[in-house]
Amino acid sequence: MRQRSVLALAVATASLLASACFAMYSVADRGLWPDSWPKPLDSLRAQARTLDHGDFAVYEIPFTQRAEFESAWPHLLTLMSTQSPLVLLSSPDKSLGDSIAAGVRIRCPATGQRVTFRGANLPPGPESAMADGKSLRVGPPWPDDVKSPSGALPEYVIIDNGQWRAFDSKDFGGPNERTIRRARIEIELIVDGDIVDLNRIPLPADAPIIDKRFRIARAPDGPPVQGAKTEPALGTLDVGTADIERVLLTSEAGPLRFSGSGGGKWQVPAGRYTAIQARLSKTDAEGAKWRLLESGPGKKADFEIRAGETRVLRLGPPLTTRIETRAIADGSTVISLVLEGQAGEQYSPRTAKGDAAPQPPKLKILDEAGKVLTAGTFAFG
Repeated sequence: MRQRSVLALAVATASLLASACFAMYSVADRGLWPDSWPKPLDSLRAQARTLDHGDFAVYEIPFTQRAEFESAWPHLLTLMSTQSPLVLLSSPDKSLGDSIAAGVRIRCPATGQRVTFRGANLPPGPESAMADGKSLRVGPPWPDDVKSPSGALPEYVIIDNGQWRAFDSKDFGGPNERTIRRARIEIELIVDGDIVDLNRIPLPADAPIIDKRFRIARAPDGPPVQGAKTEPALGTLDVGTADIERVLLTSEAGPLRFSGSGGGKWQVPAGRYTAIQARLSKTDAEGAKWRLLESGPGKKADFEIRAGETRVLRLGPPLTTRIETRAIADGSTVISLVLEGQAGEQYSPRTAKGDAAPQPPKLKILDEAGKVLTAGTFAFG
């Protein structure tokens, strides 16, 4: 494994005032992520790259095969912190040196590292072993009071009065500036439209999607760029049922998410679309709300919304169920439970009642005589 140090000009995120800073990375041509990450990702370590800043870590995984990426994608999604954004980047991306045509970049905290109240990094270990005990461990788990009311982690935290708290831009230049550390895990997705195709993969249901693929570039000697407010021509999307509480579409302008209690109807800018995901919910006789948390790629309903017209795209029930099997390289067989709606869209079999955690469905395999050969539950992520 080859390791080296590089001096990179890194542009800080919006929460860091979009300031430019020089960042020294130790680079390893291997994925050195924690062993606690999903085991199916271990086979990707050899093609990955690790950039260790000291205060945080970045893992880059390029892909050259669509099947390999789509097999890894559900496991990669499990790494994201609750409600952390998914950032879409155009191909190729060279923001950290190497060119990536298709793949992911995962930005992570330096989990397990200890930070002194003056901002120095200490190796992982019990606080009692430190000289003065005045240090905090980089999480998770993070204390609840650094999270938003909805449970989302801030991008960065800072030590204040011996405790972690959410970072604020006003902390720049303050006495605790050196204790700023990354808190949440975010994923950047480099989209080439072939290996990484947004029309073929599920996107996280509750994550903000930040699309950075489309930018306006002006030549130094070019005319000034002027913006003007326009009113888009709108049509109506009717999914045929009020049980669909959220729809995620993609178009040439990028992904669009529609949600709310509009009775299954939304006003949509005129244009061509592909339905990617839908969330299905139903309230039972006792008033409890049941949800199918997200949908998979399914058959992909491509359709057009025309200005001033209503386009009916019937999603949701009645649902059909079937079992799919797929052999993988290690000789084992993956068994998938598939739920399909009217338009061929696929729903995850994970159901949730109210705010309770979803429970995976159970599985039994019978022989021709009806004898149970094995039983268990489906696993996700």
